Amino acid sequence: MAADAAATFAAEAAQDREAVSARFSQIFDEFLLMSVAAGVLGRSIDEVGQSADASGVRRMSEAFATTSGGTHTVVGGEGPKGETMLLAVDGRRPHERIAVSQLSEGLRDQLYLALRIVAIGEHAAAAPCLPFIADDILQTFDDDRASASLAGLLAMSRHAQVVVLTHHRHIAELASRLSPGAFNLIHLPDVTAA
Repeated sequence: MAADAAATFAAEAAQDREAVSARFSQIFDEFLLMSVAAGVLGRSIDEVGQSADASGVRRMSEAFATTSGGTHTVVGGEGPKGETMLLAVDGRRPHERIAVSQLSEGLRDQLYLALRIVAIGEHAAAAPCLPFIADDILQTFDDDRASASLAGLLAMSRHAQVVVLTHHRHIAELASRLSPGAFNLIHLPDVTAA
């Protein structure tokens, strides 16, 4: 009997070890993906800041003010090695300059959305524009910033078709508060309930 209990315990311990190992592997893969994405985003933002002229920085700043709900803007600044880079400015502390890497995940997402809005607007001015499809880009935004970003996307829809996908009902509720008739809200059936 003791041998059976020991064998059962050993089998359960082996299963637990495999489950922990699989979960660790999943978390590590997610960490690597997020680290690479953060690095690419940071370099992209820095490159935009380095290549942007004053009017480009102004457009980015206005778009970031929109997506951040008016709390943040951007300016061109100098990095630690003398390079030109994009820096964030918190409206509550207008004399401080914040490196993009020091922003919260939500603010980085809002800045990234602002940069895409500006880039699509500039592209649409020069050539026909493809639709802009966003999949849950507002999930890290609070309601005020999500509403402000939806308004920014609505403004962008004058230049390009905008499709926002989300499984967050509150985002759909926020969208419903925008200008009536300015958008189409489509609820897809829940296919997982079957």
